[in-house]
Amino acid sequence: MTERQAMRSLFLFIAFIFLFIGIGRADTLQLIDGRTIKGKIVEEGDRIVVQEEGGRMSSFFKDQVVNIIKGDSAPLNIDSKQFPDIESEKVGYIQRLLEANGTKSALERNIHRTIQEAPEERREALTKLFDLNELTATFVPIYDRHFTQDEILALIAFYESPAGAKMLEVAPEIIQEATDASLNYFKEKLTGNK
Repeated sequence: MTERQAMRSLFLFIAFIFLFIGIGRADTLQLIDGRTIKGKIVEEGDRIVVQEEGGRMSSFFKDQVVNIIKGDSAPLNIDSKQFPDIESEKVGYIQRLLEANGTKSALERNIHRTIQEAPEERREALTKLFDLNELTATFVPIYDRHFTQDEILALIAFYESPAGAKMLEVAPEIIQEATDASLNYFKEKLTGNK
């Protein structure tokens, strides 16, 4: 695969993730005050998050939590200062949404695949070229333009809900079935067969 093909593949994948994105999981809390708390989330309700860290339990109101990351994946680290026209709290919520809706994990997988499929002599350069935090930061102004903070919070709630998780789980099958049905429909229309 040439570098141009790898870049085209990455671009097409990014376009695809806006149609379908997978869910990510983590055990890190990022708080509005800038603190990052690591540990196991043992309870998560509508208004409170309880996290165990080294045998000690901590409780936080959900409005104190900007981002919840479930799993071993490194959290996104988007510096809100690079967006002076967007409230820092909203940048944090967009970051949380990019985690919850699986954009981050999908990008990680695609970047890894693109690098692995590249010729051996290009892999080191591609590894240096692709910065996940920089790439996902380019999405912040897009989400800011299209969604209010309340809408972003509603999307986070949806993606973190059982219904949102199920939608993301079955979306690849739905997309494939819908694509097949569309192709069959057009084929029948073009050939005159029913």
